Amino acid sequence: MIDVNIYNWLIGFILPWIAGIYLYKRKAYIMLLITPFASIVSYVFNSFGYFYGFWHSTPLKYGSLSTLPMNIGLFGILGSIYIYTLELKGTPSYLVLLTFTGVTTLMETVWVYLGFVVYKNSWSFGLTFLSYLFAYLLVHWYYLLLKKHHLLPSKI
Repeated sequence: MIDVNIYNWLIGFILPWIAGIYLYKRKAYIMLLITPFASIVSYVFNSFGYFYGFWHSTPLKYGSLSTLPMNIGLFGILGSIYIYTLELKGTPSYLVLLTFTGVTTLMETVWVYLGFVVYKNSWSFGLTFLSYLFAYLLVHWYYLLLKKHHLLPSKI
């Protein structure tokens, strides 16, 4: 069986950044402006979840650091892919939001069943869905703020 820490770095950091490099070559400004913000959102959500005892990730010996690969990898990159998908013409934003929220919740559901994430203190998949929905809404709001202040390329 693969070591959980290796899995966290492989799935949570290395593979997402391969997709991130591809996205960077297509839309560098998204990666440069959205990924850091989405990573901060992930870090804040995971810090509160750990602090209030709603969940923990394995391996336990690393404490909240076990989410580091996900915070600076997967969730930051997913935020950028979310914005990239929003920019595709003809895709309703609510559909993109619900799809990304649902898929991310489904990924975490698999991690819970594999034992990589453990829910505590009445945390549930419904609350996970709402937390991802709120996180993607924050990223979306940040993106709209960047557009409002003309900090994105004029021709998107």
